[in-house]
Parts: sequence; structure tokens; C-alpha cells
Amino acid sequence: MKTDDEYILTLNASGDKFSSLMKELMGSAFPADMAMTEEEADLLNNMDLKSLDVTIYIDKETFYTNAFDMNMDMTMKIEEEEMHIVQEMKSVITKINEIDEIVVPQEVIDSAVDLEELMGQE
Repeated sequence: MKTDDEYILTLNASGDKFSSLMKELMGSAFPADMAMTEEEADLLNNMDLKSLDVTIYIDKETFYTNAFDMNMDMTMKIEEEEMHIVQEMKSVITKINEIDEIVVPQEVIDSAVDLEELMGQE
């Protein structure tokens, strides 16, 4: 679909095949040198994505994403408890490439912790 200014992409997905595909994609998103922990694998296996609807608005001239909407319905089982989560998100993206520089304060740099070192301490 399109308007005068934007391309509009939509994804409407549901069902067991889609849920399986999402689990596979999420599982493969881990970096090759960081294996998924047993807890993360259990969490992924106990997740059931009922439906996902995504709409992405792309500027025709720049091809930048101007906005996106997402509606998600999922169920997660953690230990013996089951949670049903319905999430609706509407995002607008502005000021792309308008920020000149991001300066991280030295205090933050000095107190930073290496994620790999932190994971190795468990």
C-alpha cells in the first residue's frame, strides 16, 4: 500500500507455524560466541505468540522509517504461572541524522562493566 508520501508495509501473522518461526528467529539472534542459557531457552520454549500485527511507514524519498505500529498477543509460562500479554505500540521516528554528536560522560565510561565479563561471573 502507499500514499503520496509513504510506502506502507504490513504484516499480520498468527498460528503455530508463525509462533515456531518466531522462536527459531529469536533463538538464532544470539551471537555465535554467546550460547543461549538454559533459562533463556526455557523462556523461549514456553512462549506462545498468538498474533503479531506490524505496520511500517517508509518515506518515499529517503526510505527512512517514519513510524511503525505493533500489536502483539502472547502467552508465557514461567514455572507454573502463565501470563497473557497484549501489547500495543505506536512509534513515530523523527530527526533522523539531525544529531551531530553524542558525548558519553567520562564518569559513565569509567563505571562501565563489560557484558562478557559480567556473564562469565555467573
